[in-house]
Amino acid sequence: MKKIIIIAAVLLVVGAGAGFFIKQLANPPYKLAAVQKGDITQEVFASGKIEAPTSIDLHFKTSGKMIVLKAKVGKKIEAGQVLAKQETGTLDAALAAMQAGIDVEKAKLAQQQAGASPENVAVAETAVANAQQAVIDARQNFVDKLREAYTQADDAVRNKADQMFVNPLSTNPKLTFSVVDSNLQNDIEWSRSLIESTVFRIWKPYVYQLTVDSNLSEYASTTRKYLGDITLFLDKLAGAVNNPNDTYTVNGATVAVPSNWKVDVSTAKTSLNAVVAGISAVEEKLDTSESALKTAQDQLTLVKIPLRPTDTAVFEAQIRQAEAQAQQVQAQIRDMEIIAPISGIITATNGNIGEIIDPSTVVVSMISADALQVKVNLSEDNVVGVKVGQTARVTADALPNEWQGTVTAIDPAGTVIDGSVYYKTTITFNEPNDQVKAGMTSDVWIKTGSASSTLIVPASAIQKNGSDTFVQIYENGKTTDQNVTTGLRGNGTVEVVSGVSEGDQVVIGGK
Repeated sequence: MKKIIIIAAVLLVVGAGAGFFIKQLANPPYKLAAVQKGDITQEVFASGKIEAPTSIDLHFKTSGKMIVLKAKVGKKIEAGQVLAKQETGTLDAALAAMQAGIDVEKAKLAQQQAGASPENVAVAETAVANAQQAVIDARQNFVDKLREAYTQADDAVRNKADQMFVNPLSTNPKLTFSVVDSNLQNDIEWSRSLIESTVFRIWKPYVYQLTVDSNLSEYASTTRKYLGDITLFLDKLAGAVNNPNDTYTVNGATVAVPSNWKVDVSTAKTSLNAVVAGISAVEEKLDTSESALKTAQDQLTLVKIPLRPTDTAVFEAQIRQAEAQAQQVQAQIRDMEIIAPISGIITATNGNIGEIIDPSTVVVSMISADALQVKVNLSEDNVVGVKVGQTARVTADALPNEWQGTVTAIDPAGTVIDGSVYYKTTITFNEPNDQVKAGMTSDVWIKTGSASSTLIVPASAIQKNGSDTFVQIYENGKTTDQNVTTGLRGNGTVEVVSGVSEGDQVVIGGK
């Protein structure tokens, strides 16, 4: 069996293009290997007994409404067949939008590479002009709304509230009726005096000097403050006129407070609240218009400037990023499907169309038609990279051949064996074979990752110092420690993600 493993390891290294040039130096006594580009395959090794197939339980990976269930008990199905599917409408729409966005970005890149046409420049200039006019209109609307705020406030106080006062415009306005709470009455009368002296007398000239070029945000802030002062005054006045114990004296006779006063105060408050909301709306509209103008101006600049290589790189990077995001959504959509990992026979189904199915529910159970399987125990470290659906190579001690298999199940809970935690993992043969018998001892190599044309070094070149991983680079008769980031690990080789360049000479086996 050891002979077979050694042969497989040698074939893997040679097939991966990792035939490192190793040189022995006379002085100092280093063995060197050149950093190369090549292919690498990472595999997890384990041994187990070949056995007859057992049921494979298939789940959805996320909760969702099941809309397709094609599996029927006793039906023979083929590997790769969709057995069940959850609703993916939202993800489908998102993917379609992403694909459309990618098409737009590609079209923009092609357009930029072709250079701007007079028509494109004219369109962009028109967009800028329209956006500029929209900003002017938005600023004018803002000015109009701020002036309207003063008009509404003037009406609320001088028309609707002042009918309840004697000498309301003086420094000593008085209510025409008595308020049970004398403190409240004094507060109302004092507030009316302050509104006249510190609000209207300042606000009117302030607001009518507004233009579209003014600092409208600053004016809006001041206007909100004045409206707040007046609203507070109206709140106090409403408390007085709506108190059933308050009275109103006419020619010495005590009568109830006129009902229209209550209506007028309520109407005034409502109109001021509407004005405050209107100011926020036109301010938001202005922000949107200014943002649209900036976008249009940027687009015009982009149309006029010749495309540089760095610009092309940015476009291409954005397209790749968008494509990667689309692939993530595609993966999410695939995760909402149950696909037969192998050919076999359905033994049980669970759930109904339209039902919300969670990941804990076994939707389909199946067995392979006649292919055998191997169950192996994987340690905590090894099981991390193993997933259902990964391919595997399988050999039997009694036979010289190698077969292809697929990971079909991983126990969610570990089993303690001799004090260590292991996870039982099932690998099913992809095809039946009369030579393989249940009970035979087998070795399994599960493929957990691969990379093509990547930088690789011999595993003996990788060294550790605490949390640091490094290699020793030999140059000009000296060695230098260089921290590296490693990736996949193959038989005798390691992928180096960063830290070295192709052709660097690294020390193997240490000093």
